[in-house]
Amino acid sequence: MTNDSLQEKINSYFADLGLSLESIDKLSIYLGLLRIRDNQTYEHSLRVAELAKSAAEKCNFDINPKPMLFSGLLHDIGKAVISLNVLTKTEGFSEADMAEMVLHPLYGYKLLEGVQDFSAGVIVRHHRFQKNPYPSDEQMPKPNSKFSSSTFQLMDRCALVLGLTDFYDAIKFRNNDKFGTEKSSPDKIHSLLCSEYPSHLEIVSKLYEQKVFV
Repeated sequence: MTNDSLQEKINSYFADLGLSLESIDKLSIYLGLLRIRDNQTYEHSLRVAELAKSAAEKCNFDINPKPMLFSGLLHDIGKAVISLNVLTKTEGFSEADMAEMVLHPLYGYKLLEGVQDFSAGVIVRHHRFQKNPYPSDEQMPKPNSKFSSSTFQLMDRCALVLGLTDFYDAIKFRNNDKFGTEKSSPDKIHSLLCSEYPSHLEIVSKLYEQKVFV
């Protein structure tokens, strides 16, 4: 699917979900920033938003599609702050490069804090459920006092699903040292997902059963 086709589909989602013009304007500003910074990350964000919305609609995770669409679109907004050399590198990642890259959920949180607080909470958590989670407990921002314990539990559910859709799309489309330079087969993608999320195999299976992942 082309970049423009993806954008058209996302625009139709805005209409279907009844997003306000104010919300659409805010999303467009953030996405425009990301598109200027790195188009590959922008396209990835559009695809992840589509996957995350589909997961919310099809998999009975007790998650509303609207925050998943928001969070999917903005999950990598923190990468707009990452140095371009690191952001666009496809091989030869150093420890220093990785140390910078893993800060992107925290940068995303800071960019969205006070603007989209729920999405900010989801985004800062979306790498916390994988085999090597980040940010660390020490790095995590203090809990927003306006949210209840049940809302934080919802954030965690959203973040887990977002992390899975993010990882799936990265395996499927990105060429780099982490995932290899050749297109991954469906079996390899499934194997990598199970290896990266060993505590959440039931959710991985449900995403396949409901055809969110293929």
